[in-house]
Amino acid sequence: MNQRRLSNSLICLASIVGMQSVSAAALAIDNAAIASNSPPISVITPTAQPDVLLPDQIHILSLYNQTSKIYPMHIGRLECAPDSAVYVINTLRSTAIFVLDQKNKGDVRVIVNDKTFRALPGEEILLSKVPDKTFVQLNPNLGIPYRGARLVGAVGDVRVFKNEYLMGTAFLHIPHIAKLIDSTDGADQKTVRRLLKSAALAQPLAMGDFESEKHISSIHKDCQTTAAAANSKMLQGAVEEFDIESSHGKVIDLTIDSAYEKKDPDVCLLRESLLDWASARPVDVKDLMEHRAASAVVMCTDDCFIKTELSTIKCKCGTKLFIDNHGEVMTICILDGKGAHDVIVKAGSLPAFPLMPGKVAALRRHGPACKQGPAHLITYRNWSEKVTAGDTDLYGGEFSIMSALFAIEPLRVMIDSKDPKQRAQAQSIIKAATVLADMNPRAQFQPHY
Repeated sequence: MNQRRLSNSLICLASIVGMQSVSAAALAIDNAAIASNSPPISVITPTAQPDVLLPDQIHILSLYNQTSKIYPMHIGRLECAPDSAVYVINTLRSTAIFVLDQKNKGDVRVIVNDKTFRALPGEEILLSKVPDKTFVQLNPNLGIPYRGARLVGAVGDVRVFKNEYLMGTAFLHIPHIAKLIDSTDGADQKTVRRLLKSAALAQPLAMGDFESEKHISSIHKDCQTTAAAANSKMLQGAVEEFDIESSHGKVIDLTIDSAYEKKDPDVCLLRESLLDWASARPVDVKDLMEHRAASAVVMCTDDCFIKTELSTIKCKCGTKLFIDNHGEVMTICILDGKGAHDVIVKAGSLPAFPLMPGKVAALRRHGPACKQGPAHLITYRNWSEKVTAGDTDLYGGEFSIMSALFAIEPLRVMIDSKDPKQRAQAQSIIKAATVLADMNPRAQFQPHY
């Protein structure tokens, strides 16, 4: 198996959960070491018979069967409804059941004697008859981070634990699923996409320390102008100044008066609602202009410049960004890009500065706009001090790419699109989120090796 190809594929898998995982170095467990700690593979046939002789150590992987299945285990039995996905590993100390997907709540059931235990995708049930051992001592050594481990019950001499595990990393460390990722078979790839979707729905916003703050003013308490903040990490990295008038390249005009005049295939204009950002319809244009809104997702297929009232944004081909523009206040979120200087922002008299994937810049002009904050439904953290130039304030920070992916309806649609180009664009954004998660680990998951 091509190790580099597998690693790259698994980056995409781990990212869909939108969690801050432990660092890439911490998760770089030697595959041979994992294999030496894992039981040999045994094929277990579904059966309703309770008295079935099983090998001492077993794996069970049930993926999207069309009919209900009952699997014998060393402790109790596993019942899976159609279209569910479960992974089970049995060691000499315990039996661990990882729920990967289910169509309806309660489709996966673990029966111990006559007591039923259920779990949701992203949850593990651990059964053990070994007394006086903790969850950490009983859980199989698969290198899957977890959190919230707790004892949820006991049936005779069987103790039952439950926890939430990190689905993206589980896909990486379950050998059977790793093989599916490298497969070129269409059916295998379809299964992988279903697992990705399950992880995305189950754990879209699990990046624990991202704050759901909507208003910069509530973070900084006031909106008075101050001197430019020194050494703002957001603005480090000198870049070459540019002038859109003398530069060559495509120009996308997202100023409110011009954004709706002609349709650009690289631009998906958006309308804001309480629950999400949806594609703007022709019937919405009049209302959007009256409310001074020109928000969009831009997928740059060429080098280009994006014009707004408060800034000019220089973008390299392949850049993907979300812009929430209200004329006097705007938010720029970089979803994806290949290089550190793929996106350069020029705002008023401020020096031009780069924005990388996962970074956000929020601009607002003094006056009524001072009370407004960055785009809602996106989660943020690590806002910089305010930088002021003339009548405009600038804040920099970080945002959760996964929160944008699921708050913005056109991006959500891309994940399940039948268009290979759109699916590839979504996977590229997901990969960017995963790389950032590995570079800046903050989740409260505990790595268990």
